[in-house]
Amino acid sequence: DLNIVTTSLNITLLLGEEPSNHIILTGGEFKAPTLSVTGDRAASVFENLYVEKLFLATGGFSLQAGLTYPGFSDLALKRAMVKSAKTIYLLADSSKLEKVLFASLGCQDKISYLITDSNVDPAYVTSLEHLGMKVIIC
Repeated sequence: DLNIVTTSLNITLLLGEEPSNHIILTGGEFKAPTLSVTGDRAASVFENLYVEKLFLATGGFSLQAGLTYPGFSDLALKRAMVKSAKTIYLLADSSKLEKVLFASLGCQDKISYLITDSNVDPAYVTSLEHLGMKVIIC
């Protein structure tokens, strides 16, 4: 009985196997490498939504630059997603931590949880926790 809004075709297919889930797949420009959609059309779906939990991927994350991406194409969509969310779970394996890419979204202060792998430096976890972020190691 979940209400799911996604830009990902893979997530749509996977979670769509459960008949009680209600899924909204945003429209937009198709990105073959990630099997997802992006752009203004996808961003507009989030304008009138209240999202309880946002699971957000990133190309890179640093304490100074925040969320970063290889290009500008996803920034409007990611900004709209963040704006609509009550709680943000950042999905970033340890190779993406303190990695700064070309386009910065910032938003470090809006992230409640970081979900990462066990290769994360314990000192970095402490730094994040001092900022109020909870770290979940999978």
